Amino acid sequence: MPIASPWTPEEDAVLTELWCSGMTAREIVDNFPERTKNAIIGRVHRLRLERNLPDREGAISVHHHPKRQHPFRPKAPLVMPEADLPPAREGGITIMELRSGLCRDVLDLRGAPDGLALYCGKRTIGGKSFCPHHEGLYYTPYTARRRS
Repeated sequence: MPIASPWTPEEDAVLTELWCSGMTAREIVDNFPERTKNAIIGRVHRLRLERNLPDREGAISVHHHPKRQHPFRPKAPLVMPEADLPPAREGGITIMELRSGLCRDVLDLRGAPDGLALYCGKRTIGGKSFCPHHEGLYYTPYTARRRS
């Protein structure tokens, strides 16, 4: 099928009149021989046309409402049990000692006796991956990002 020319203001006026009168895209396409049904539907959406259908008894009416905005509800902080977490060593912990609720920041890539990386190992807050100190180094608050 050849590519149709751009929509003219006259075609937009006819399309608006037919669509608002309640005709379907399949019925409207007969008035535009060079357009497809999908072209009609796409143009209707780009023009943001709405139907003004008369209410009929027993008919199910479909109304398109804007998306409802739900209020923001912050998640409750995740409380990690502290009994099963080992205390952080001064020099860091190895991958074998790293558990959920401990900071995953790499302190030294080859610092462990077996040549493996050493991790911070301090307790995290709220199920995050880093302790408050390292989180402050890696994450920019949302309000600071919006300003830039």
